[in-house]
Amino acid sequence: MLLAGGLTAAVPPAAAQQPDPVVRVRAGVHPDRNRLVFDWPGGPVDYSVARQGDTVQITFSKPGTADFRAIQRTKLRNVPTVGQTVADGKLVVQITIPPGSEIKHFRPGSGGVAIDIVDPPKGAAKATATAPSAPAAAISPSPVPAPAPAPAPQAPSQAKPQQEPAKPQPSSRKQLLAPPAPEGSAPAPKAAVAPPPPPSASPQMPVASQPLNASPSETHRGGVTVEAQEPAAAAVYTRAGFLYVVFGRPLELDGRIKVDTLVPGLGGPETVPLRGATAFRMALPDGMEPAVTRDGNTWRIALGPRAPAPPEGLPVDAQRDFPLGARLVVGVPDARQVVQINDPVVGDQLLVVPLPNPGQAVAEPHGFTQLRLLPAAQGIVVQPLEDTVAVRPIRDGVEVTSAGGLRLSPPADVAGVSATRLSGRGREPAAAAASGLFDLARWRGGPVSDFTKLRQKAQQAVLNAPEIEKDRARLDLAHFYFAHGLAAESLGLMGMLAGNQPDLESRPEFQALRGAGRVLYGEPKLGAEDLANPALDRQDEAVLWRAAASAEQGDWPAAARDFDRARTTLDGYPDPFYTKLAAMAVKAKLATGDRTGATRQLDALAKRTGGAFEKKPVGQFLRGQLRLLAGNKDEAMGAFRTVADSNDRLYRTRAELALVDLEMENGTLGAAEAVARLERLRFAWRGDDLELDILEKLGATYMKAHNYAEGFNTIRQAAELFPESPRAAGMLSGMSQSFVDLYTKDGAAALSPVEALGLYDQFKDLAPEGPQADGVVRQLAERMVEIDLLGRAGDMLQGLVNGKLQGADKGAAGTRLASIRLQDAKPDQAIAALDQSDVPELTPALVAERRILRARALAELKRYGEALALLKEDTSQPAELLRVDIAWRGAQWAEAASGLAKVIGPPPPDGTALSKDKADLVLNQAVALSLAGDNAALDRLRSQFGTAMADGPHADTFRVLARPGQSGGLIDLASIQSRVKEVGTFQKFLAGQRGAAAPVVN
Repeated sequence: MLLAGGLTAAVPPAAAQQPDPVVRVRAGVHPDRNRLVFDWPGGPVDYSVARQGDTVQITFSKPGTADFRAIQRTKLRNVPTVGQTVADGKLVVQITIPPGSEIKHFRPGSGGVAIDIVDPPKGAAKATATAPSAPAAAISPSPVPAPAPAPAPQAPSQAKPQQEPAKPQPSSRKQLLAPPAPEGSAPAPKAAVAPPPPPSASPQMPVASQPLNASPSETHRGGVTVEAQEPAAAAVYTRAGFLYVVFGRPLELDGRIKVDTLVPGLGGPETVPLRGATAFRMALPDGMEPAVTRDGNTWRIALGPRAPAPPEGLPVDAQRDFPLGARLVVGVPDARQVVQINDPVVGDQLLVVPLPNPGQAVAEPHGFTQLRLLPAAQGIVVQPLEDTVAVRPIRDGVEVTSAGGLRLSPPADVAGVSATRLSGRGREPAAAAASGLFDLARWRGGPVSDFTKLRQKAQQAVLNAPEIEKDRARLDLAHFYFAHGLAAESLGLMGMLAGNQPDLESRPEFQALRGAGRVLYGEPKLGAEDLANPALDRQDEAVLWRAAASAEQGDWPAAARDFDRARTTLDGYPDPFYTKLAAMAVKAKLATGDRTGATRQLDALAKRTGGAFEKKPVGQFLRGQLRLLAGNKDEAMGAFRTVADSNDRLYRTRAELALVDLEMENGTLGAAEAVARLERLRFAWRGDDLELDILEKLGATYMKAHNYAEGFNTIRQAAELFPESPRAAGMLSGMSQSFVDLYTKDGAAALSPVEALGLYDQFKDLAPEGPQADGVVRQLAERMVEIDLLGRAGDMLQGLVNGKLQGADKGAAGTRLASIRLQDAKPDQAIAALDQSDVPELTPALVAERRILRARALAELKRYGEALALLKEDTSQPAELLRVDIAWRGAQWAEAASGLAKVIGPPPPDGTALSKDKADLVLNQAVALSLAGDNAALDRLRSQFGTAMADGPHADTFRVLARPGQSGGLIDLASIQSRVKEVGTFQKFLAGQRGAAAPVVN
C-alpha cells in the first residue's frame, strides 16, 4: 500500500493501489510433528524455504499478510515464535524451531504450502544443551514454483483516496458494515509550537545502541521495525485505538517499515501528513502496548499485552517560581524538535517531542488545567487544552509553558462536564424511551455523498470547542462515525471519553451506543455485555441490537425472540443498518422453524429494496431455505443450485453444503461421493461457523462411509480449530458416543477384527469412563477371540478385572477371562482369574460355570483328583463331558464310555439323522468301548445307532469299530484312534462360551 509523503509499506509499486491479500495459516498437531499450511486466496504461489540454525525462513513470491489466528489458538510444541514481514514485494515468514527438529515442505491438495516441523529425536534437546555451540550451517533456499493455474480474469484495481477515515479492521474480527468511501482529507491544523533553538554543531544525535531483537519484557513478542537511513529521534504512543510513530525529521521510508508480529488486528502503516517530520500510524487492538528499542538507525516497536504498571519515565518538574511564569520542565537533555500533529480520529492537536534514546518517555499521564501530558512509550506527548500552551526544547530538557505562565492548580474544568450532558443531552430516561436511543438521521449530519465534508466539520468542532465542551464535541463525533457504520472510529472515541469521564460507563445510553458499536465491529460477546443493562429492557432499539448480538453468536432462539420484540423498530430502521439486521432476522426465523415470520421478514426485505435483495445470492439462498422449511425440496434445491453457480463465495459454499445434505437424504448421493464434495468445500471457506459446519458434516459422512478413522479425526480437528465454540464440547461428546456405539451396538461388525483393534488403539481415549468403556473392551475382546488373538483378548479383560469393576460385573468378566485363558492353554492363569473375581454377588449359573472352568484348569495341570472332587455332586452335561475328558486322558475307557452314554442319551427315532456333534460323541463312545474290549456294549451301540450313523460322515469308521464279533485284538485300534477325532468334547464347550454355559450337543 503506497503511503503519501514518501512513506510506503514494504510492497512493490505495482501493488501499491490495493491491500495485500490475507493469507490464512492453518495449524495442525500430529503425533510426531506440527504442521503449518499457508492458503493463498488467489491460488498457488512460488516459495522457497531456508534454514539457519533454529530459524526457518519461508519466502513467497508475492506480498501478503499472514493470518496467524490458528497458531494462537493451537498450542504448537515445535513453533515457539513466528513472525512476518514484507520485503522486496515478497511475504517473508520466520519461525523458530526446537533444536534437532527436521523441516519438510510440500504442496497439499489445497494448492497452498505446507511446512512440517518434525519432532527432534528423543534426547536431541538434551544433547544440544550439553554440546558446545557451533555456528549453524546455512541452508540455501530451495525455490518451489507454483503449479500453473488456469487463467482467470483479474479485477481492476481501484485507486485509494489519499486519506480515509480511520478504520482499524483486525483480521480476527469481521465487520458487519463497510464504511462509505470518503473524499479528500481533513485540512492541516495551524501550528502552535515555539521555534526550536539552533541545531548543535554536530547533527548526529546520541544513540544508546541496543540489539535489534532486545525486548524490555518477556511479554513482548512481535512488532514493527523501521529501518531509517539516517539518525532520527522518535516518539511512540497509542491513542484512540492507534499506534503512532513520529520521527523528528523528514525521512524516506519507502519499503523500510517491516511488520513482524503475532498480534492479530494490527493494521498497516498509514501516513500522518507533517511538515519537517515524518509520522505514521497503525490500528492497534485492545490490550496491546508498545516497548521501544533502537539499534543504530533502526527502531523496533515491540508489541505485547499491557503491562500491569507503566515503566518509570522521565521526571516532570513543576516550577512555579520561574521568573517568566510557572512552567513544567521534563528532564531530558536530548530534545531537538517539537512536532505538531492533528489527530485524525479524536480531532484535536497534539505537540510531540521525539527523543533519540530508547526508553526516554513520559510514561504516566499528568493532568493540568491547561494541558495534559499523555503516556508514551517513547518521547513526550502534550495535549494542549488552551491555544496559548507552548512546548520548546531548552538546555535542561523540554519546557511546557503558556503566556504569562501556567496555572499549576488542580484540574477542575473537564471534571465539571456532567455525564448526563455527554450521554443523553440532558434527556430524562422517559424521553429517551419515547424518541429512541439513537438519533441516526441527525447524527449522520447529511447525505453519504457529503461524508468527507461532514467528517471534517465534526472534527473541526472538536478543535474549536471550549475545553469544558470538548468531550461533548467528541461524543458528537463518535455519534457521527457510528451513524455512518464506522464502528472502530466510534469505539476509539468512546474509549477516550470513558477515560476522561469514568462515570459514563455506568450510563445506559453510553452502554447502548458502545454495545451496538461492538456488535458492528465483530465483537458480539462484548456488545451483548454492554446491552444487557436492565435499564435498557424497555428500549426497543437496544433490544434490536441484542438480537443482532445473539445472531452473531449463533443463539438463534434468543435472536428470534428479540427481533420479534423490536419488529417495528427494525422495519423503520435506516440503512446502512437495515439490510444487515433484517437478513439476520430472516436467518433467526429460519433457524427456529418460524416459517411465517421468515416469510414476512423476507418479503419486507424484498419490498424495501425494490426486489434487489432477492436477486443477490444471499436473498436467493434464504428463499431456498424458506422453501425447504415449507417442504418444497425440489424448489429449494433449484434455488441452491443457482446460488452454487454464483460468484458469492460465502453463499456458494452454504448452498453446496445444503445440496449435499438434500441429495444424501433423497438417496441420489452416496456417502463416498458426498465425502469427495465435502472435502472440496473444506478448502472453500475458512475461519467461522461455516467451516465448523463443513467439518462436522464431513466427519459424520466419513463415518457413514465406514471410514471411521477419518471421521473421528475430522471431528476432532473441528473441535480443536474452534475450541471456544459452544458446539465444540457437544461435538466431542457425540464423537465419544459414536465410538462406544461402534462396539457395543455391533457397528464394528462392518470392520474386520484387525480393523476394529486398530481403531480402538488409535481412539481409545474417546471411550468414557464407566460401564460404557467396559462394554467397548468386552466387545473388542470377543473380536480378538474370533481371530485367535487370545493373549490380547485376555489382557484386555485382565485390565477390567484388575480395575474398578465390582460385584457381579467383576465376576462375569473374570469368568470370561478364565475361559479365554483355558483356550490359550494357560490353565494357571485361568485359576488366577477365577480367584481374583471370586465375589459374593455371583449368580447360581455363574457359580456352576466357574466350577467347570476351575475343574478343567486343574485337569490341564494333571491334578485329576482335585478336578473330579469338584465335580462330584455336579450332574450337568458340562460336568459329564469334563469327567469323560478326564477319564479319556487317564485311559480309563470304561468310565469314559459310560460318561459318553449319559451325554449322548437315547437313540433318535428311525429315519432321523444325527447332528454332527452327536455323531462325533457316538464315534468316540465306540472307540472307548473298543479300547475297553466291551463287545457286548459295542453290539448294543451298533444296534441303537447303526442306522443313524450309516448316513453320517463317520459311517465307515463306525462300521469297522462296531462290526459284529470284532474284538480289539483283531483290528488296529491304535490306528483307528489316531484317525478318529480325539474326544475334544470340552474344547467344543469352551469355544461355545460367551460368559455363560452353552449346550454342546443338539
